[in-house]
Amino acid sequence: MVTRTKAAGLLAAGWAAWFWTWTSRVMLSSLIPGIIGDLSLGPAEGSAIAAAINAGWATGTFTLGIAGSVVGAAMTAIGSLALSSLILTSLSSQHSYLAVIVLFAAAGIFLGGFSPNGIVVVASTFKRRRRGGAIGIFDTAVPLGLSAGGIIVALSYLALGWRGLALYWGFIGLIAAVAFASLKPPAIRRHRNIGVPLRALMPFVVAYVGAVASGVGLVVYMPLFLTTFVGTTLEEAAWIVGFSRMFGIVGQVLSGWLSDRYGRWRILAIINAIMIGTGSVVALTATTQWITYALILNFLFTTPFYPVVYATMYEVFGDATSAALGSAMSVGNLVGSSLIIPVMMYLDMSVAPSAGLWLVPALVASGLASLIVSRGALSLK
Repeated sequence: MVTRTKAAGLLAAGWAAWFWTWTSRVMLSSLIPGIIGDLSLGPAEGSAIAAAINAGWATGTFTLGIAGSVVGAAMTAIGSLALSSLILTSLSSQHSYLAVIVLFAAAGIFLGGFSPNGIVVVASTFKRRRRGGAIGIFDTAVPLGLSAGGIIVALSYLALGWRGLALYWGFIGLIAAVAFASLKPPAIRRHRNIGVPLRALMPFVVAYVGAVASGVGLVVYMPLFLTTFVGTTLEEAAWIVGFSRMFGIVGQVLSGWLSDRYGRWRILAIINAIMIGTGSVVALTATTQWITYALILNFLFTTPFYPVVYATMYEVFGDATSAALGSAMSVGNLVGSSLIIPVMMYLDMSVAPSAGLWLVPALVASGLASLIVSRGALSLK
């Protein structure tokens, strides 16, 4: 039995750890220009380093999600956090391109590996009537970490350089790992038969793809769209997307709490239906002065999807949730934030500006349809 005090401590320590992982992902990407300058590398090598951490992240969410269902989510989460911290400290002393790219890929693997397992630890710590709200609080670490990574680099780079930042931020990660481990997260029954039924998993994967496209996909694509088709400057486009992204934090906590009160399925269906509408508004206003407000509205209702779907998947898959989440995350990010980008650009250039943006509400609608069709079989409430 987990006491309220211990549950609150685990939530705080878990939040700090997840904040550290997302801050690290952005920070490492932000340090690439300094690394290639220090090592006398070119843009091609820099893009390869960036690709290495993203590929590592996708690999880590999938493989370490499965590992979490075999050896335990808590053990895998703590191990992922500690190893990624050690990799960052090691990175600070490297002087070869090969070593850097290998360490970036390894860092991505273990940073990504914390995500599905950390979620499962938090979900298992709280009873059903408080689970959604707790995951909502936990999930605010993602947007805040994404914002903090660039800010920390901007404030500290001149004083510490990329090596100093990697070293000290790695030590902070180790402290977070020790704090998380010291609270002794609840052991989750190991799932020796890690096969997750594909029929049960696919609706969540399809829904996750739509949500990622509506969130990260638009974050990645809209600066390119605005500078190419609307004529905004890079600075203006970055401000529009960055400013609008901040508004989703309130919805994350609220959606989790509402799902505790009114049921996971009802809130999940409402959020997806609203995302179809807000994605359509983005496509309709993409070349107008209203695009900033449209993006605010879209992100306000996109980030609330995640706490509810995490809580729902835990209640559907139980001790195999790490594997199920890892699969949904890896496929969702591959399709929703990577493969969709060139397709949207092709449609926007060959058909009409904003034609490609209609892919986002279409993918969200596919996710909602798959959940509706599978509701009975999955016993969604």
